[in-house]
Amino acid sequence: MHNRGPELDIQGEILPGWSAIATYSYTDTTISKTNPENEAFLGLYPVGTRYWGVPRNTASLFSTYEFQSDTLKGFKLGGGVNLQSSQLTCCLAPQFTIPGYATVDLLAAYSIKVGKTKVSAQLNVNNLLDKYYFTGAGFDSPSIMFPTFGQPRFFMGSISIQY
Repeated sequence: MHNRGPELDIQGEILPGWSAIATYSYTDTTISKTNPENEAFLGLYPVGTRYWGVPRNTASLFSTYEFQSDTLKGFKLGGGVNLQSSQLTCCLAPQFTIPGYATVDLLAAYSIKVGKTKVSAQLNVNNLLDKYYFTGAGFDSPSIMFPTFGQPRFFMGSISIQY
């Protein structure tokens, strides 16, 4: 297998307290070598064809804002989006394409100093819109495929102590 393509990450503070990160990756994955057993079993993937299970495009954009005013100091809000393009499935003739998807995530956090110790609480909501999507597909045989479902809306809380 041969992978190639650019990756780009840009991160920075736009204004005091406002940070953002944007990522993009293009992956061209092709079969560079095969063996007779695989060709006899699968027969679908000659050298030079696109490999299955790898989206060509993935991207994300996330931003957070940490309040600077005295009244709201310690509060942080953020959100972002994850994007993934379609991908081929394995081992079926004809091949199927798993559609691309986008998910939205949010976070809210609060931090306070207690002496020299920083205490933070954070709540994340992943897949806020409860998007129904597939992240990939597996196979039991060349003719039986099963999809891998993406995570439904998910809440996660955390508390951290830094000393």
